[in-house]
Amino acid sequence: MKKRILAGFCVMSFIICQVMCLLPQAAFAAVGPGQDLRVRVGYEGQYQEYQTIKTLSLSDLSALPQETNYYYNVTNVGTVMATVGSGPTVADVINAAGIDVNSAKTINFCTTDGQGDNKHFISFPASAYIGGTRYCYPNLLSNWKNVSMNSGIPLAGALDGAKPVDTILAITSYTQKSRDVNPGQMNSVYSYRLCVGQTPLKENMATTPANVTSNQLAYWIFGIDVTLKGSPVKGLTLNVKDSNVKVGSSAEISVNLQADKLFRNKILSTLTWKSSNTSIATVNAQGIVTIKKKGAVTITAKTADGTTASILINGTGKDKGKKAGPVVANKTAPPKTPDKKPVIKKVGTMTAKEILIGANLNATDYGNNGTSNVVAPLPEQKESPIAILAAAYTAIIIFCGALILRILQYFKEV
Repeated sequence: MKKRILAGFCVMSFIICQVMCLLPQAAFAAVGPGQDLRVRVGYEGQYQEYQTIKTLSLSDLSALPQETNYYYNVTNVGTVMATVGSGPTVADVINAAGIDVNSAKTINFCTTDGQGDNKHFISFPASAYIGGTRYCYPNLLSNWKNVSMNSGIPLAGALDGAKPVDTILAITSYTQKSRDVNPGQMNSVYSYRLCVGQTPLKENMATTPANVTSNQLAYWIFGIDVTLKGSPVKGLTLNVKDSNVKVGSSAEISVNLQADKLFRNKILSTLTWKSSNTSIATVNAQGIVTIKKKGAVTITAKTADGTTASILINGTGKDKGKKAGPVVANKTAPPKTPDKKPVIKKVGTMTAKEILIGANLNATDYGNNGTSNVVAPLPEQKESPIAILAAAYTAIIIFCGALILRILQYFKEV
């Protein structure tokens, strides 16, 4: 009996393992090595909807200059966290994406443990980490005193050997609290990790929440969103083929926009138009001006960030020509044909009534299968992998249930 119980247990274990293998790996995986890094840009105000400018692969990041640095960061529980990391600087990553790092105002990091694809786990002013000064205190860990649940004191010698350190996006790293680290411990489990230096400290002075920097060591980073200074609009002018437009006629104003190409469509779609005198002329959302009476009028276009451009239109004498209108078909009546009653015949599986209806509607001839010969066939329906997976799971669950019932029945018999 023990052998049978063991065999049943082995079978159940095998089935569970198979089910786990069928589950999508993405459900269990973090970012991990080899993950692409998405870089997007946006602007302040109306154009902060980020647009992807570049996707950097692991190979792209590895090809950039690499730094291996130590970081000692104060935690919010009054201890010190030690980290060693290797990877490119954040400044080099941003430049590799085609962004002028000097134009960056805010840098935002998206992580897999954040709140969705477009939520930022951590954001900071670019000047604080790029061009700013952060430090590595190699003696901080050995000369540190924890004085409370949220504060500590750098003792004498803690700040010796301090040196500025770059902010990097670590491909491999290792971190732990209250114990030192070495490069041999680095791995890619938490790739990509943001490694930042410590803000300036003072010996024998208790730390405050303002000194806490360990919470800035974000990991499992899959995206960087850069908020740029200024506006994507660089210039805006208006043109018209002829500024003298006759009363009752219309003219289309063309827009000459100089802007960041990633935001060009967004800018054009949000343009607003205004006429200085709607009794003389009106303008619609497409920039088409309609002259109502003689006179001069200024037409203005405005972008969402407030950039404007104007053009002067003159309404001239009334157009005595034929007013343009919609194109209509030739109204010449076709020659009359004598009315004929449709011939009622049986075609394929169709009834006489169906044939009569088709004739009255000038429908196309029907073949033997009762379908029109001009109707396009429906596209072939593709099998859903989700449906297949659900069916497989259902079959496995039913099998497991039957097996469990059989085992229980066996125990009842013995």
